[in-house]
Amino acid sequence: MKVSMQNLVIKPVNERLADLSKILKNVRTGDTLKARVLRIVDKSAILEIMGVRVRADFPAGLPSKGDILSLVLKARSGAGFIFSMASVSKEGGIPDQIRDLISSNGNSSIHEIVRFIRTTAPGIFELNLFLMGSIKDLDKIKKKSEMFMELYKRGLSSQAILRMSSFSAGYAQSLIMDIMKKLFMVDSFSYNNEDVDDEIADFFKNKNEDLLKNYLELAGADGDDSESGIFYLGDSDSVPVTARYSMGGDSAIVDVTFSGLGKVSIHFLKLRENMRIIFYLENEEAENVLRNRSDFLIQNLEAMGIDKCSLSYNNYQKILDIINDWSTDFYIKRDFDIKV
Repeated sequence: MKVSMQNLVIKPVNERLADLSKILKNVRTGDTLKARVLRIVDKSAILEIMGVRVRADFPAGLPSKGDILSLVLKARSGAGFIFSMASVSKEGGIPDQIRDLISSNGNSSIHEIVRFIRTTAPGIFELNLFLMGSIKDLDKIKKKSEMFMELYKRGLSSQAILRMSSFSAGYAQSLIMDIMKKLFMVDSFSYNNEDVDDEIADFFKNKNEDLLKNYLELAGADGDDSESGIFYLGDSDSVPVTARYSMGGDSAIVDVTFSGLGKVSIHFLKLRENMRIIFYLENEEAENVLRNRSDFLIQNLEAMGIDKCSLSYNNYQKILDIINDWSTDFYIKRDFDIKV
């Protein structure tokens, strides 16, 4: 019997069956999922499905590490999930974890992606900037963040900083900001407060001319159609938390580090309808917090006119490890000159 012609019983690895059932709750009998073979253990294999590691027994022949399996759900049972294998493909294209990061206008070749990963060791936000052709914006984002923090240090209020950072916010940026505020239960500060506008005018009237010039230069470089930048989260009594964002086509990615939750990168796919939100999280605490708020978030999105939305959660470092392993395998197995 061929490897691709057998039934598999899939069970969670170091997780309760209930947790796996929750993750696969929207998968119906007959649906097809992609799974990546992480390693072989005796007559079983450790697979990754939707960001979760599972164990599968292969009674009629094992696949190879790195294979991409197409699995069709046949039934659910007390012992796990029963899938049939529709096909096996050798790893060589872009892993699903990278495909999830590519926006609709991404056009980088596999060689270019591998070269970038191996020469820069990017984070998820930086990788997405590269795939969107916007990596040059990284320096501008850093300068804008440094500029606004300098404004804060010199006495400008958090409300005023947010007001200035949102002057040219378009539909997509405003939508993302609203989602982030509801998700993390933080304030947005007032956009249209006359007292805040007066504070900004007084701040720059007779001093801080250097920062005003810097602000105008950075803001002027964006225009109204800026695809990358920063906005702030927090409340009026706290130091604002910087959120970096980049948009392309009908998707966007946001990167922010909280004192309690750690680094959080969020990928938004299809901003206007049938939205997918993919979380990349540093620790389990952050995942627990966000999962507990998922129903609340979906309800708020529905109130904003987004009727269909799916959420998924990934470990930030695990995804980077998968991406780095793939780029290393590609580099080793092919005639690939990193200097070209």
